[in-house]
Amino acid sequence: MKPEPTSHELDAVDRALLYHLQRDADLTIQHLADLVGASASSVQRRIRRLVDTKTASHRRVHVDPRRVGFPLSFVAGLQIERKTEALYARLKQWMDE
Repeated sequence: MKPEPTSHELDAVDRALLYHLQRDADLTIQHLADLVGASASSVQRRIRRLVDTKTASHRRVHVDPRRVGFPLSFVAGLQIERKTEALYARLKQWMDE
């Protein structure tokens, strides 16, 4: 089994491809080739290698929370010093409002 490549094995073209793909994964192979100064076939091989080695994975879509009914999202941590049923009930009621 071939060891996974390390970051120093990425050349300037690989890094440029990753840069552009992170900003817009929908760019065509030809557009990417033009951006990084390589041939379309080279770019296609490089992207396949980046995916096969798990250097790049998953295409993502950003969803605007306001457009799907969630105007605000956040993650919060809470540490409760004293565990009482009344406190938990009040907290649950407050979160459900």
